Amino acid sequence: VSDMAAVGTSQGGLVGSSLILSDGVRNMVNWKVATFLQAIRMASYNPAKLLGLENKIACIKEGAFADLLIWDRHTLEIKSVIFGGTMLRETLSV
Repeated sequence: VSDMAAVGTSQGGLVGSSLILSDGVRNMVNWKVATFLQAIRMASYNPAKLLGLENKIACIKEGAFADLLIWDRHTLEIKSVIFGGTMLRETLSV
């Protein structure tokens, strides 16, 4: 992937990016566009709700998928990944 990975329309509109989601969350918080909670909601719950999946993903409740990211509250780095209820990585540099 290079800096040229962003794809736009002939009118100059942005339609794609090589930015990873965790960087997007950090940017929203660091640029003071949103709080961490708001940025996480934008990245997880809002898209899930749009797809009608808010009761299966992007929530913590009985019957939902047990996929979670544990973030460091100070650095906003992902510290742990839990997938299907199983800890996959205890430290992760993303």
